Amino acid sequence: MRVEEVALGDWVSGHKAETQGDPLRVGGLLVESYPLGVRVEPLRGSVLVLLDCRFCDGILGNTAVLIARNSTSFEWTGEGFPNGGQWTITDWSPKFGESGWSLVVHMGRKSEGIFSLESQSAMFVSGDVAGADGAPPDLTEPNWWEQSGFQGWSSEFTPIHVWSS
Repeated sequence: MRVEEVALGDWVSGHKAETQGDPLRVGGLLVESYPLGVRVEPLRGSVLVLLDCRFCDGILGNTAVLIARNSTSFEWTGEGFPNGGQWTITDWSPKFGESGWSLVVHMGRKSEGIFSLESQSAMFVSGDVAGADGAPPDLTEPNWWEQSGFQGWSSEFTPIHVWSS
């Protein structure tokens, strides 16, 4: 399946939901991962976040997809985009409350950023994309986006663990 197909959720019934190390409930698990892409899907009311997890010790797999369903808020702020680097997650703080699920993520390296979202429910899927285990492309090189080594929405994805609220 492709990464973007994870959001459809039809395949989930064949995968066992995990109870330990739940990134929807436990803070800090995604430190050292970094966001590669965000999709806002107004017709589904969803926000999808694609994460590179190759340096993250908190979950299994080199890739993860967060699907926030029935989203009520999404915000991304920062001190400009890092030139020659990525936004590395320095704090991952999920929370359940009366209105559903929320997440605040602090990012840093060459500049500081925060993204936050709120939704009625969420699903987090960790897995592997072939070829995304080594070092990522050197983002200081010209035309770095032409190099292989980054996961994308159309990458082939093998789910390992599924968590849902």
